[in-house]
Amino acid sequence: MAVAVFASSVALCGAAGASTLPRSPVTTSQAKPAAPKIYMQRSGTGNKEIASMMVPPKSSVVWRFDCQNAPKQRGTFVLSSKEQGHSAVKLTDQTGLGGGGQKPFWQSGRYSFGVNTSCGWTVTVESTPLPAAK
Repeated sequence: MAVAVFASSVALCGAAGASTLPRSPVTTSQAKPAAPKIYMQRSGTGNKEIASMMVPPKSSVVWRFDCQNAPKQRGTFVLSSKEQGHSAVKLTDQTGLGGGGQKPFWQSGRYSFGVNTSCGWTVTVESTPLPAAK
Protein backbone atom coordinates (compact mmCIF):
# COMPACT_ATOMS: atom_id res chain seq x y z
CA MET A 1 0.00 0.00 0.00
CA ALA A 2 2.86 2.33 0.76
CA VAL A 3 4.16 1.79 -2.75
CA ALA A 4 0.81 2.78 -4.29
CA VAL A 5 0.64 6.00 -2.24
CA PHE A 6 4.25 6.88 -3.19
CA ALA A 7 3.57 6.27 -6.88
CA SER A 8 0.46 8.46 -6.88
CA SER A 9 2.27 11.33 -5.09
CA VAL A 10 5.10 11.16 -7.66
CA ALA A 11 2.52 11.27 -10.44
CA LEU A 12 0.81 14.25 -8.82
CA CYS A 13 4.10 16.10 -8.30
CA GLY A 14 5.17 15.34 -11.82
CA ALA A 15 1.93 16.68 -13.26
CA ALA A 16 2.02 19.78 -11.07
CA GLY A 17 5.67 20.40 -11.85
CA ALA A 18 5.07 20.14 -15.57
CA SER A 19 2.35 22.79 -15.54
CA THR A 20 4.63 25.37 -13.88
CA LEU A 21 7.50 24.95 -16.35
CA PRO A 22 7.84 27.72 -18.92
CA ARG A 23 6.77 26.76 -22.39
CA SER A 24 9.39 26.69 -25.08
CA PRO A 25 8.81 29.13 -27.93
CA VAL A 26 7.18 27.73 -31.02
CA THR A 27 9.48 27.84 -34.01
CA THR A 28 8.37 27.63 -37.59
CA SER A 29 10.56 26.14 -40.23
CA GLN A 30 11.37 28.32 -43.19
CA ALA A 31 10.49 27.04 -46.62
CA LYS A 32 13.37 25.50 -48.49
CA PRO A 33 14.38 27.33 -51.64
CA ALA A 34 13.19 25.72 -54.82
CA ALA A 35 15.62 23.40 -56.55
CA PRO A 36 17.41 25.13 -59.41
CA LYS A 37 16.11 24.57 -62.90
CA ILE A 38 18.81 22.95 -65.05
CA TYR A 39 18.99 24.45 -68.54
CA MET A 40 22.11 22.56 -69.65
CA GLN A 41 24.56 20.11 -68.07
CA ARG A 42 27.58 18.57 -69.77
CA SER A 43 30.30 16.36 -68.32
CA GLY A 44 33.50 14.97 -69.78
CA THR A 45 37.24 14.59 -69.57
CA GLY A 46 39.63 16.78 -71.48
CA ASN A 47 39.02 19.62 -73.91
CA LYS A 48 35.50 20.25 -75.22
CA GLU A 49 33.51 22.90 -77.05
CA ILE A 50 29.94 23.08 -75.76
CA ALA A 51 27.53 24.11 -78.51
CA SER A 52 25.78 27.47 -78.47
CA MET A 53 22.69 27.72 -76.31
CA MET A 54 20.32 30.42 -75.13
CA VAL A 55 21.20 31.34 -71.53
CA PRO A 56 18.17 32.83 -69.75
CA PRO A 57 18.48 35.97 -67.61
CA LYS A 58 19.32 35.53 -63.91
CA SER A 59 21.13 32.23 -64.49
CA SER A 60 24.46 30.87 -63.32
CA VAL A 61 27.12 28.82 -65.01
CA VAL A 62 28.41 26.35 -62.42
CA TRP A 63 31.52 24.22 -62.90
CA ARG A 64 33.35 21.45 -61.05
CA PHE A 65 36.55 19.70 -62.01
CA ASP A 66 38.46 16.71 -60.63
CA CYS A 67 42.09 16.08 -61.54
CA GLN A 68 42.76 13.07 -59.29
CA ASN A 69 42.86 10.76 -62.33
CA ALA A 70 44.77 13.24 -64.51
CA PRO A 71 48.47 12.80 -65.28
CA LYS A 72 50.48 13.90 -62.21
CA GLN A 73 47.15 14.23 -60.31
CA ARG A 74 47.27 17.99 -60.77
CA GLY A 75 45.92 19.92 -63.64
CA THR A 76 44.51 23.14 -64.90
CA PHE A 77 40.91 23.88 -65.72
CA VAL A 78 40.04 26.78 -68.00
CA LEU A 79 36.43 27.61 -68.82
CA SER A 80 35.52 30.36 -71.26
CA SER A 81 32.26 31.64 -72.68
CA LYS A 82 31.58 33.28 -75.98
CA GLU A 83 28.45 35.31 -76.55
CA GLN A 84 27.28 35.23 -80.15
CA GLY A 85 28.94 38.12 -82.03
CA HIS A 86 31.50 38.80 -79.26
CA SER A 87 34.99 37.61 -78.30
CA ALA A 88 35.52 34.75 -75.86
CA VAL A 89 35.76 35.65 -72.16
CA LYS A 90 37.66 33.51 -69.64
CA LEU A 91 35.34 32.60 -66.75
CA THR A 92 37.97 30.75 -64.72
CA ASP A 93 41.54 29.48 -64.82
CA GLN A 94 42.14 27.12 -61.88
CA THR A 95 44.98 24.76 -60.99
CA GLY A 96 45.00 21.89 -58.50
CA LEU A 97 43.48 18.53 -57.64
CA GLY A 98 39.98 19.86 -58.20
CA GLY A 99 37.64 22.70 -57.55
CA GLY A 100 34.76 24.64 -58.93
CA GLY A 101 32.83 27.87 -58.94
CA GLN A 102 30.00 29.76 -60.52
CA LYS A 103 29.41 32.89 -62.54
CA PRO A 104 26.09 34.74 -62.78
CA PHE A 105 24.58 35.75 -66.12
CA TRP A 106 22.15 38.59 -65.37
CA GLN A 107 21.08 39.14 -68.99
CA SER A 108 20.07 36.54 -71.53
CA GLY A 109 22.14 35.78 -74.59
CA ARG A 110 23.30 33.00 -76.87
CA TYR A 111 26.54 31.53 -75.49
CA SER A 112 28.91 28.70 -76.27
CA PHE A 113 31.42 27.40 -73.72
CA GLY A 114 34.94 26.08 -74.08
CA VAL A 115 36.62 23.71 -71.63
CA ASN A 116 40.40 23.33 -71.72
CA THR A 117 41.72 20.69 -69.30
CA SER A 118 43.07 17.17 -68.91
CA CYS A 119 40.75 16.63 -65.91
CA GLY A 120 37.21 15.37 -65.49
CA TRP A 121 34.61 18.15 -65.36
CA THR A 122 30.94 19.13 -65.26
CA VAL A 123 29.50 22.43 -66.53
CA THR A 124 25.91 23.36 -65.71
CA VAL A 125 23.70 26.33 -66.58
CA GLU A 126 21.03 26.68 -63.91
CA SER A 127 18.48 29.14 -62.54
CA THR A 128 20.35 30.11 -59.37
CA PRO A 129 22.50 33.21 -59.75
CA LEU A 130 25.01 34.41 -57.17
CA PRO A 131 23.84 37.28 -54.98
CA ALA A 132 24.90 40.71 -56.13
CA ALA A 133 28.09 42.07 -54.57
CA LYS A 134 27.52 44.66 -51.86
